[in-house]
Amino acid sequence: MKSHVVPSLSSALFLLLVAGVPRNARGVDVTINWNDVRQEIVGFGASCANENGARMMGVPEPARTQMFDALFDSVKGIGFTIVRCDQPYALLDASGNMVNWDVSYPVAGTFANQAAIMKEAQKRGVAKFWAAPWTPPPMWKQSNQMGGGGSLLRSHYQDYANYQSRFVRECKARYGISLMGISVQNEPQFDPSYGGCPWSGADIRDYIRDYLGPTLKRDSVKISIIAAESNWNEPQYIDPTMDDPNAAKYVDIVGFHQYTGGPRIYSKAFSHGKQVWETEMSNYTSDNSAAYGCDYAIAIWDNFTTGEVNAWHYWWFMMTGGFVQYQNNQLNLGKVIYFFGHYSKFVRPGFRRITCTPAQTTGPGNGKICISAFKNLSSGRFAIVVANRDIVKPQPLITYHFNELSPAVVTPYLTSSEIATQNIEKQPDIPVVNGTFSYMLPNVSIVTFVGQGTPTLVERKPAIQPVSTLPSAAVAAGDIRLHMPNPAVGTATLVDLAGRTVARWTVKALTEQTFAVSSSLPRQVYHFYLTAAGQSLALEVLCR
Repeated sequence: MKSHVVPSLSSALFLLLVAGVPRNARGVDVTINWNDVRQEIVGFGASCANENGARMMGVPEPARTQMFDALFDSVKGIGFTIVRCDQPYALLDASGNMVNWDVSYPVAGTFANQAAIMKEAQKRGVAKFWAAPWTPPPMWKQSNQMGGGGSLLRSHYQDYANYQSRFVRECKARYGISLMGISVQNEPQFDPSYGGCPWSGADIRDYIRDYLGPTLKRDSVKISIIAAESNWNEPQYIDPTMDDPNAAKYVDIVGFHQYTGGPRIYSKAFSHGKQVWETEMSNYTSDNSAAYGCDYAIAIWDNFTTGEVNAWHYWWFMMTGGFVQYQNNQLNLGKVIYFFGHYSKFVRPGFRRITCTPAQTTGPGNGKICISAFKNLSSGRFAIVVANRDIVKPQPLITYHFNELSPAVVTPYLTSSEIATQNIEKQPDIPVVNGTFSYMLPNVSIVTFVGQGTPTLVERKPAIQPVSTLPSAAVAAGDIRLHMPNPAVGTATLVDLAGRTVARWTVKALTEQTFAVSSSLPRQVYHFYLTAAGQSLALEVLCR
């Protein structure tokens, strides 16, 4: 609720702030919807796969430690929280023993290098590691080659499921790395000669349903299966799996790459309560400028707001135009890492996205301005990330209005193209008056406003007691009926297991109210949140 009593000191500071704004600055108003909660954020990652592991471990000290701090330390650096490695293709000797750990995909480099990088990430708080194969062992493929025309023979599906299960177990036993996920195939639609394996959507479904899923269960390997890692505009590689309940039950994460097609809602994943991750993107350019970094920040924004993903990945950690480079005996950090870092550093695992209205606008030069907001439900800590791709002055002035929240101050952190050393640089606090503050964005910049809001309470024994969750004769889904002994106006939200809001109602000032659930919703468990009279209620409900 907005306060109608404005302290005189805060008012004076606010007037001084606005008074310093040029009269020709274009004003934009954005509303931050504090209680419109969307998907959970799992984290941000990149890959040490292939020869990148050898390249990173080849950086001499002390630059190597500086590199790992920059990548994985959330205080000294940008705080990546996910590492993607590759699953080596030739771990077996002629007798089938898993011994050849020095043979990795396919350029010089060993899995030991990747394991060492993951151990360095572990030291700095990273807990999520997952593997993607570029090719199964060639001896089980049609072509007997690493890539270029050879699918996995169905007669070896069980062999390969055994291989993947054993790889996960050996990774833990040999290196102390507990993988949380394993992919069926990196880019099943692509079969380059340096390492690839084409799969159809039906192949992926059958392999997961009949081989990989049961094998991991047999071996008591508790790991998330990730599929299908095709591009956003190629859902035909994952559709058959999601359309088959016996296959879908084994998949925890649907992964997409962002090379062709833009992010979009993949409803088949949400209907099964699966997470959606963007698992690879890069433009393979030497550009490490602020403009290039801003383009990536907007790509991240698009994935979270349009695709409602739970995690986002770049390609390699170290590459030309990437996050870190080692050239001329010096570690170089370009602007790209800092633009990306506004998300990974401030939007930590477990945060939930909250909506902004509008989420996108334009600057005076018609460049994109993209706004996304996130909060921690239990602590109330929040981050509002704003990327400005405009290059024409006057710079835009954005006024932010909190809906159902009025924090005391926000703290901006700024990365801009106009000052080379201005990288995630803390700026003076801005007072929030009556739930409102303003800020002028530099050209080609990104700013994150960090602040403290109110926690979203989840009570097992709420003051507002549920009467029942009953099926309704009028619809195929189950309506939700509540009795409220203390009538009060509020809001109610229904969220699926992926954290996506599927329904929202206004609570009327009545002692009893029924919330009609759409009959088009699939039968599954949902989380129902109700806020009224200053109290919060969380229920698990089965809509059927």
